[in-house]
Amino acid sequence: SFLLVPYHSWRITHSHHHSYTNCVEHDAVYIPSEYSSGQALRQAEENKGKGQDESHALHEAFQTSPIGALIYSIEIVVLGWPMYLMFNLWGPSKYQGKPNSHFDATSALFTKGEQGQVRESVLWFFG
Repeated sequence: SFLLVPYHSWRITHSHHHSYTNCVEHDAVYIPSEYSSGQALRQAEENKGKGQDESHALHEAFQTSPIGALIYSIEIVVLGWPMYLMFNLWGPSKYQGKPNSHFDATSALFTKGEQGQVRESVLWFFG
């Protein structure tokens, strides 16, 4: 598929995701920063000369800037998405320590009843 994941693996896990949106125990959530890059820069200026670490504020200002957002987006596509699919990194903690790859039909992500569909789509994906 266009998303570089076997169809049924995506269909099943995406359905679970929508079932548990905003549930910290069952779904991974993204919490955006609460202030803009301008606010972060002002905070860095305020910290200047006060002996406080201004590098953290500057780093956050960069992350919230358009170029920072672009770089972050590229990192997600190139590194984050493949790592998530292969190892379910950044997924719910209930899967940690268990097999949880989107390419493994016996993964904790799937029920026994879903394993046949996942195997079939993995074979089509790599075949």
